[in-house]
Amino acid sequence: MSATKTERLVLPQTLYFVRHAQAAHDPEDPDPALSELGFRQAVQTAARLAREPFDYCYVSSMRRARQTADKILEGRQDVKRVITDDIQEVSRFHFCPVSAETLAHFRTMMETESDTLARFSNRIRHEHKPGERILLVCHGNVIRTLIPMLCNQRIRLDRGYLPFGRGRGKARELG
Repeated sequence: MSATKTERLVLPQTLYFVRHAQAAHDPEDPDPALSELGFRQAVQTAARLAREPFDYCYVSSMRRARQTADKILEGRQDVKRVITDDIQEVSRFHFCPVSAETLAHFRTMMETESDTLARFSNRIRHEHKPGERILLVCHGNVIRTLIPMLCNQRIRLDRGYLPFGRGRGKARELG
């Protein structure tokens, strides 16, 4: 069915994924703040996204993601901001070549994290309307896990790439 001049074409949701800026290296701190470089990266990301209108922003509860989102959303009181543990980084073992023993050791933790991200993915699909623009500020491994979920792809931990194909969603780097 084609849209007439009076009908508005409704597009699916648009998701913007932003990996948090560089965190300060502090082996004693499990939730470090941004480094000086990280603050500059966050400012650059904010400048790049300044003209992008967002309806919602989901942010990992970890400090580096919150600080990155703070810069991006500076002066944008109209954006509904949700800080959530659902997209915080739990493990660092996704898509990394590890031994079978190491993978078995972390399997329970990874399955729990995967279940949490699957619930979050369903939340995005079912709680948001077509046409909404949603910013997610989180972590690289979370992004690499969420994109296939949102595109209805099975996540393969034994491969170092994301399986995209026809009819499974589109990804585009802004830059």
